[in-house]
Parts: sequence; C-alpha cells; structure tokens
Amino acid sequence: MEFESINTLVNEKQLKTMGSIIEVLTQKLPHLIVTPFKYGKIGNEILVSFKVNQELYQFLIEKLTINGIQVVVQDEKTKKLVDSAKTQIKETGTGRMMPWGNKQKPRDSEKKSIEELSEAGDYTEVIRISRDITHGKEESERAKLNIDRAIHSAINKAYSEAYSKRLDIQKNIDRLVQIASDNNLQVLQKVDFAKQAGLLAVQICIKNKDYVTTTNSIILSVLKRQLPFMK
Repeated sequence: MEFESINTLVNEKQLKTMGSIIEVLTQKLPHLIVTPFKYGKIGNEILVSFKVNQELYQFLIEKLTINGIQVVVQDEKTKKLVDSAKTQIKETGTGRMMPWGNKQKPRDSEKKSIEELSEAGDYTEVIRISRDITHGKEESERAKLNIDRAIHSAINKAYSEAYSKRLDIQKNIDRLVQIASDNNLQVLQKVDFAKQAGLLAVQICIKNKDYVTTTNSIILSVLKRQLPFMK
C-alpha cells in the first residue's frame, strides 16, 4: 500500500480541531488510514506530520484546508489541491463544510476505560485513542500498550462465539475476515494477528460446513487476503 505525507502548521486549538476531523473521517471511512502524528515546534506553532493512504490523500488535503487547517505546501501537486479547496471555500462562502460541532460526546460516566475497551476487543477504538493527542499523552501511551491485548480479545471473542453460538457462526467468521484484512494492522506491523484471524476463519469454515453458507467462497476470500502475509 502506498502512502503520501501530509504536514500541517497549527496552534493548540487547531490541533484539536484537526484531531476531531480525522477521528470522524476514520469512523465514517474504514479504508482511510492515517499514521500516528509526529510533532515539531516552529515558533509558537506546532508542525504536525503524518501519512495517509494514497487513494485518500487528495480527499484529506481538501477536508483539512476547507476546515481552516494550514497544509504546508511542499510540491506542485499539494499546492493545486490546497488552491482548489480554497476556491471551493470562496464559491460556497463557507470554510466549515463538516458539522464537527454537532458531534455529540458521551458523558464521562458513559465512557469506557481503555482496559474495558481492550477486554471487549474494541481494538479500533483503542488504536484511535493511541493516535489522538487530544486525549492526552498519558492516555495515548496507555492505549498503545493495550493494542495487542485488544486485538487478541477481538480474535478470541469471535472464535469462541463461533463455537458456542451456532446461529452466530457466519457473523463471527465475517468479523475474523474483517480483522484479517484490516489495513491498520499492516500499518502497525501487527501482521501476525491478521494472519491468525484469517486462519481461524478458514478453520471454522472447514469444521462447520453444515452451519456456514457459501463456505468455499469465504475460504477463498480469506486465503486471497492472506497471500501477502504468507511469505
């Protein structure tokens, strides 16, 4: 998978805004992959550097620019994308195309701890927290330490439920296939987890042919997804 680098120059408030933008987009677009932020200081401003998968590079540049985030222009391609977004702002008469302020945040009493998320196997949320500076450095670091546990829990939960709840076999196979093909695991170098999830999905299909529909196509799908990891 090819990645493109993005650099932005922001203040503290804009940093939180940018974090919120990327958080919402990654929730709405599962195929959007954003690597962890790297930070530098230029005077009173913060230089934030990260990478995004190539096919969504233009989309993210435009969304950041439209929402008032200064993208550092380093080449002609980026300059054209930024200029195009600025032209869009002038034509529409607004610099806020996405309703970030309307996002409803859960009350503190409703929030799950990182440990609870990890135990439940919600590894995508744990990964998100690990990347989001707005949660605070301590919480982000704690999330990083719990990523492996969360992925392991997700795999075990799906595998166990496939055997204990026969009616949910297909759902849990789909879950394992989803984990096996999750690009975030490749970015974070968690390929062994992806391989394990794929192989367990295949194993369940083979042992439960009477309960699983289109078994052969599922197995083939998983194997195709796993080929890059089988080297």
